[in-house]
Amino acid sequence: MLGRIVDQQLQTFVVEQGGLSNLLHRSARPGLSAGEIGIDIWGADEFGAQLGYRAVVRPGPGDQGLITEYLRSRSPERELEQVGPTTRESLVTAGVDHPVFPPEIRSAMTAVLTGCRVFHFHDTSSDAPVKRRTDEADNLSLAPDAANLAPLLARLQNEVPETYQRIVRTVRSVAPFFGSFVLKAESGRMRLRWQEEGLDGVFSADALSDGTLRFICLTTLLLQPDPPSTIVLDEPELGLHPFAIDLLGSLIRNAAVEDRKIIVATQSVTLLSHFRPEEIVVIERGEQGTSAQHLDVQDLDDWLADYSLGELWEKNVLGGRPRSSRTNPPAPI
Repeated sequence: MLGRIVDQQLQTFVVEQGGLSNLLHRSARPGLSAGEIGIDIWGADEFGAQLGYRAVVRPGPGDQGLITEYLRSRSPERELEQVGPTTRESLVTAGVDHPVFPPEIRSAMTAVLTGCRVFHFHDTSSDAPVKRRTDEADNLSLAPDAANLAPLLARLQNEVPETYQRIVRTVRSVAPFFGSFVLKAESGRMRLRWQEEGLDGVFSADALSDGTLRFICLTTLLLQPDPPSTIVLDEPELGLHPFAIDLLGSLIRNAAVEDRKIIVATQSVTLLSHFRPEEIVVIERGEQGTSAQHLDVQDLDDWLADYSLGELWEKNVLGGRPRSSRTNPPAPI
């Protein structure tokens, strides 16, 4: 939702979700009514000053969303200041100047937020977007559902062949039978096809296993030359072989350079073991709602001398395990 707000596509997002009422919660967070959604983002400028952005989305006519934006700083006299009136789309990314939010700072913040997308490649059915014909001109960056995978690979093959070959080699490392992609347009449209090593025939994406197809999507996303500044991956380990999950962990770490953020929601013990304790946030639902807690690195030092993070998760040292929300759960039968 944050990415769509900054990209000035709030109304499109609301319609896709079935209206704003489908997104509202029955209870309220402190400072917000039950009929609105608040999103806060904090960052720092090059001098270390704490700067923030808040978007509050409220119901509008026809179950649309109306957005009020605020700029924040840690200065007591300028803690929260509204930017312009309530509108249907973002004003900050429309270029509205503000004394607390000069153009250079606004540019730095929107560079991080713009293009923020949640990527999930769960759909591998016969009618999945990644298997359909797509306009060959849709090739600038990978779509959240990988619908334009074939056109993007074709562009990389022509313009950045070293990146394309790296993608092919990475796919072969988990699917040794894979030969190459067959990327040819038909009347201006393109679909994903491939060849097996040592065979002359051409196969459609339907001939790939679900896990192999998902791994191809993930590899292309993380190795493309100009990925979004903020990438959110929703359970990327689904359907992958343990070896592929290991390799995915390395791809994520290599892609998370200084100016790019990658947020991964995972339930994979194998994937978790690829990251450091300070990079992990444990999500749990309690009586007061969902909480997000960073791990206490010092408390884990002795444990990590003998166990990986994944093993500690299995032992319930980290939390994040299923538990009853009832105060007095019924006795087992």
